[in-house]
Amino acid sequence: TIASGNDRVLVVCVRARDFATQANTRPSSVTFGAQSFTEAVYQAGASTLGVSIWYLVAPTVGTDTITVTPAAACSGGLRGSATSFTGVDQSTPIDVSGSATDVSTAISASVTVVTDQAWLIDSIAHTDTDTDVSQDGSQTLRDKPSNGDTLGHSDKSAVSTGSQAMAWTATNSLEWASTVIALRPASSGLVLT
Repeated sequence: TIASGNDRVLVVCVRARDFATQANTRPSSVTFGAQSFTEAVYQAGASTLGVSIWYLVAPTVGTDTITVTPAAACSGGLRGSATSFTGVDQSTPIDVSGSATDVSTAISASVTVVTDQAWLIDSIAHTDTDTDVSQDGSQTLRDKPSNGDTLGHSDKSAVSTGSQAMAWTATNSLEWASTVIALRPASSGLVLT
């Protein structure tokens, strides 16, 4: 449900896994009712997974269905999570984006924030359904992987300009992919709705 407010943006984080064709992990589209999202960033993992962040400027106020359409059926499944914001610059909502992938216990992606008071949003995917992960203490958890699910989504509000990282720690070394965006604030300032 999208609440009323000025300068609205809806953000969707998507994780997909395909054991045969990794290209299938990049969605072909994301919609909110009849409105289409724009892909902000995508990162493929080393073998079977992909993670992306999508955004929609000025989503319609009210309740509708978010639909993620994969490039093809994903044999390993697909999962998404959404967060809405007000106070986001409507002409250039994405201040900066970044991504990373590795095999390790330390999951992290960094960006160099241009606009003061931006809001960072990250999305991670990993390959081990039996491994617990936890976000850095400076990040607010929005969705967390659990047994059988491997998508994480968190955010960090009102960051300053310069290098900023979004980080998670896994209990075991695993294949992971991470994406991060910084939402550029409008003059009224960013608010999570």
